[in-house]
This record gives sequence, structure tokens and C-alpha cells, in this order.
Amino acid sequence: MGTTIKTLLCPACGANFPVEAGRNQYFCTFCGSRIIVNNENEFIYRHYDEAKLKEAETDRMVKMHEIEMSEKGSLFRKVLTIVWLVVSVILLFVAVSLTFIKANDENMPGWAHTLMFVMFVCAPVIAGGAYLVFKVLPEKEAVSKRLRKGGIVFPEWLEPFDERNVAAVLTALENTGFKNFTSVNLHDLKYGSPIKPGTVESIIVEGEEISFGGEIYDPESKIIVTFHGV
Repeated sequence: MGTTIKTLLCPACGANFPVEAGRNQYFCTFCGSRIIVNNENEFIYRHYDEAKLKEAETDRMVKMHEIEMSEKGSLFRKVLTIVWLVVSVILLFVAVSLTFIKANDENMPGWAHTLMFVMFVCAPVIAGGAYLVFKVLPEKEAVSKRLRKGGIVFPEWLEPFDERNVAAVLTALENTGFKNFTSVNLHDLKYGSPIKPGTVESIIVEGEEISFGGEIYDPESKIIVTFHGV
């Protein structure tokens, strides 16, 4: 039995192209649109924008990577928290046990051994672990999350700001990726002033003056650089 060939009209580009009869979907040989045939007289089509498909796939991969990194960071913090709790309990148990173990020590009573152990072993380990688990790691996770979402680190090498030229600062902001920044001339210099024209006076990000770099901001954050000038 031979193959039946028919002509199909692409509703996307209007081109006619030959197809094999009996199938329920085809691809236009001219524009690449996917045509789904419901019956002999009705059909629908789907046109795929390759660029948008790739962009959507990239976004999906980025989001999956973000979720994976977030889960890994969360798991690491949970494991570290458990380890910290176990070690803390063991140290406290040892501290209490010293009271009884060293009860008959002629040189130092048991409670003194316990106190020394708590001061020089338990306290540093427990406090240091708590600081790591409840402050350092959460802050690092927050920073990583903001960076993954497109945040930009304000250049630290510009410090101290009041020793920089306004042109150099604006160039650095542009090269770093900030988009919404402007400069304001204070017009505060007079003849004979020791301050060089163009020297930065302050940098204000989202209404707050900053003194140091290293913070993470959105690329669209409003930045105002004030400088000394005539």
C-alpha cells in the first residue's frame, strides 16, 4: 500500500507544503511551526520562538541551581547545628562530672575543676559554635542568595571615598554594573581651598550615606555621589 501525500497550509506563515497523510502533527518546512491536526478540516498550530525557549530553559536551570545551592547550604547548617548541640551536651556533661570525679582532689575542689573547664573549654566552644551557626552561616547564605538574584557588591577598593575623584567613582560604578547613579556638585570651593575640585564628599545609596564598600545592592539602586566643586 502506497503512502498518501497531501498538501497542508501552514497557518503561521501561509506556506503550502507536502505531508504524509494520516499523522496528527507536522512541522512546517518553511517556518518550523508545529501544526497539530485534530481532523481533516480543523487544525491548530504552535509556533516556537527558539530564543525564548532557550531563555526559558536557562532561567529554569538557574532557578534549579539556586534551589540546589540553597538546599545544600541549609543541609550543611542543619548538620553543623546538630554537631554543635551534641558537642555542647558532651562538654556540659563532662563539666558536671568533674565536680564528682575531682571531689577528693586535695589541691583543688571538684567545683573549681568544673568552673575552670566551663570557662576555658565549654564557653568558647559553645559560644563560638552558636556564633557560627546562628550568625555567620545565615549571613553567608543571605549574601549568596542576593548575589544569585543579580545583586552587585559595592566596590571596596574605592575606600576611602572622600579621597576619590568623582569621575573615577562614576566610572567604577558603571563598570561594576550599577545603572541608576548621578553626581551632585556642592559648589562649596573658593579660591585657595586646599580641597581639589571633583573630590568626593559622600556617597548615598537609597537615601543612606555609606562609608564602606562590600555591601550588596540591586543594580537599579539609586546612588548619589556628592563632590566638592566651584
